Amino acid sequence: MERFEYTKSWRSPADFPTVEVSEVQVREDMQCLFDEAAEGINALARAIDDAGIGVRVDETLTLSGAAADARVVGQTLGDIGAALEALLGGEVQA
Repeated sequence: MERFEYTKSWRSPADFPTVEVSEVQVREDMQCLFDEAAEGINALARAIDDAGIGVRVDETLTLSGAAADARVVGQTLGDIGAALEALLGGEVQA
């Protein structure tokens, strides 16, 4: 999976002119970066769901006993690490 990057930068006058006379364009400029961030967060959430990590978190809340909780939490943390490695191209370090 590709790393999240914005397609525009507030530091770039070509992306966001200093003076914009169109209110519609100003609103679009303000919203577009939030939309891109939401898309990136949702992609991560889908990757976590696809890996079944959410199910294990739910199990942690319903299982009783410290050993069961530790097992599920450990497995979940391992899966989160694997999902992050996949998202970042294997560059996750412990």
